Amino acid sequence: MSLNGEKKSVSNNLAKVGLQGLLRAVIFGNLLLIALSWWPWFEGTAVKPGEIDRLLGSFRLGGFRVDCIWLVLSTFVIFLAVFPLLVKARGDLSAKINVALCVIEILGFCSFIYRILTAGLLDFG
Repeated sequence: MSLNGEKKSVSNNLAKVGLQGLLRAVIFGNLLLIALSWWPWFEGTAVKPGEIDRLLGSFRLGGFRVDCIWLVLSTFVIFLAVFPLLVKARGDLSAKINVALCVIEILGFCSFIYRILTAGLLDFG
């Protein structure tokens, strides 16, 4: 009976590590995308398209590039993930790290929104 309990414990730990790794990978990717958006060569300017426009410019949803849609949706999911992580953060160090990473990503997203609003990158026609 204890062998069965150990198997469940191992599979639960693997699932936890897998989801935690996925969350951290998405946060890292988003932060990288946000950091690159501050570079005019990558993001472009109001008068000249950047490399991301050349790469993903033809993929648009509602007039927005897919990377922008990805950042909005993934940040929303990360924002929702903060609340259950806050409950677990009392006694779990990895949950505290995940909460800190989520908050850093949300603040980075705020800087991304500031950048696209002030750089003239949005054109509402």
